[in-house]
Amino acid sequence: MNTAASEAPDLFDRIAAACGLSSLLASGLLRRALADTGKDRTTALPEDYLAALPKIAGRMRAYLPNEEVETRLSELQSLITRKARTP
Repeated sequence: MNTAASEAPDLFDRIAAACGLSSLLASGLLRRALADTGKDRTTALPEDYLAALPKIAGRMRAYLPNEEVETRLSELQSLITRKARTP
């Protein structure tokens, strides 16, 4: 089994938790943002989440003030980038 793909659900959950929304809203938001980029939760790699950040941000803006979205996006990018560097 591909190690990166097997860790994908864990990364999904960590990103969902960092969005600042309820787990139900965050997981749906992430699933749709990944789908927009042709990926899904079980196969998405850190690079796929980085590519989906603009879609994630757009969806977060429906629920959070712009300032909070920008702060959380910075945190999400750091989280994803750290994960991408971890072997």
